[in-house]
Amino acid sequence: MKFKSLTMRIWVTFTTVILNIISITSLLYFIAFRMADENVKMQEDLKRANEEEKSFLQSISYVLDNQYEA
Repeated sequence: MKFKSLTMRIWVTFTTVILNIISITSLLYFIAFRMADENVKMQEDLKRANEEEKSFLQSISYVLDNQYEA
């Protein structure tokens, strides 16, 4: 593109730089937000799995403790 006016060239350059800054900032925010969200989901899954394992082990322990009482 060729611009005859210096003012037009300055405005196009300024607009392009601003749009690039906005898009890069948005992309970085999106990536950081998604990674943080995935970390929270992983921690919740690990917590739930740990609770289920404890519950399962307690039920096995109860069965083993009471199997000879009958």
